[in-house]
Amino acid sequence: MRAIFEESYKRLNEKERELLSSVSVFRGGFTRADALQMMDAPLRTLLGLADAAIDVNVTPDRGYAFSIRGLGRELAVDR
Repeated sequence: MRAIFEESYKRLNEKERELLSSVSVFRGGFTRADALQMMDAPLRTLLGLADAAIDVNVTPDRGYAFSIRGLGRELAVDR
């Protein structure tokens, strides 16, 4: 899993890396509004995290709720 995370992390741009680091503090998930408070992250950047296979789940029908699961969150915190 770590190797997959590392490969996915390499594909993130700098803004996505910063955002991942910022939102990894949320254990139970976060909303688009939470991410905007942490840093001025457009929805496109948030969706980029999910597209990069960083183990980020997106629930668009809940106003874009996001969560980083288990090991993906732990590895993001380590970064």
